[in-house]
Amino acid sequence: MTRKNLVYLFLASLIISIIACKKTETATTETQQDAALPPSIALVKTSTKSSSDKCVGPFATSTKQTLKIGEIEYEINGYRMTQLTKDNDESTVIGVMSDIKEDTPQNLDNVKLVIEQFKQNKVNVVLVAGDTAESVASIENVLMPLAQLPVPVLVIIGNREKVPHFNTALANINKKYPNIISMNFVRYFDGDDVDVFSLPGYHDPNFIHSREGCQYFQSDVDELSKHIPMANSPVVLLTHGPALQKGNTAIDRMAEGVNVGDPMLTKLIADTKIPFGISGNIHEAGGIGTDLSGTFIVKQNTLSDQLFLNPGPTDSVRWQMNDGTESIGMAAILTIEGKKAKYSIFRIKEKP
Repeated sequence: MTRKNLVYLFLASLIISIIACKKTETATTETQQDAALPPSIALVKTSTKSSSDKCVGPFATSTKQTLKIGEIEYEINGYRMTQLTKDNDESTVIGVMSDIKEDTPQNLDNVKLVIEQFKQNKVNVVLVAGDTAESVASIENVLMPLAQLPVPVLVIIGNREKVPHFNTALANINKKYPNIISMNFVRYFDGDDVDVFSLPGYHDPNFIHSREGCQYFQSDVDELSKHIPMANSPVVLLTHGPALQKGNTAIDRMAEGVNVGDPMLTKLIADTKIPFGISGNIHEAGGIGTDLSGTFIVKQNTLSDQLFLNPGPTDSVRWQMNDGTESIGMAAILTIEGKKAKYSIFRIKEKP
């Protein structure tokens, strides 16, 4: 080998070494930066993927239409539903359900019992946090009784429903009952004393039951974050799955002893200072409200300036809960009073 070739070989080796060092240095820096963040935020990575508009509707306006539900008038303009009829108080009573799953006779009985509770508590609006049922007919059968309530019923898709089945069922119901509102498309309910924003679907494709299910991505979370600041009342975030929390009292705590919430939601809530949230999906963690961390349980009927609530499953299938009790159907009442919120849990009891 000539001296000239040796020089070229030495220079090439030097350049490769410099590049390798830079890569190692960059990787180390990124790892150190992630390690400095809270675990829930360090897991968040930028994603350029986006969901289908058929499951996570865009923040786009449309032709305005007015709608009267009970004695209250509303305006719907694409993604936004605004309550036009105002009152003089700063209180809203919200009925909350999740994970009805299917239209078995037992589940339909549970829905009727929950509706009676909603009537007794004079709810102003109902939130259904996903996994309503699977087929078009069963989704209709589950939601039709709720349509009899003279209030808006805000429904999102979970990780169980197929998008075309969910959309068809709600379109069919709307032909007769316009108070059933798909929060897949109406992303912002601008109420008199509360603002509800929705993020339909689920973040983890491994737990979406169908290829035609609804997955949301970081880009959907980023888009939602741009619109939260327009709220003119305390915000309730409606999602099927919870934010990532910590500890065994959290609303995302599985029976296997792991927290499986979405870190993207944790960051969204922290960044935009969302005070309240509704989510289901993790059955065994239901029946409690916590702060965002999940380490502090908010006691029932206690006003709090931060409250994230898992109402538990309305499904009648027996489920062992993290607190040692058993569920055969649950729901909740969430009350907004000024800038604080409180909740109570309704548990369906065994028939004698």
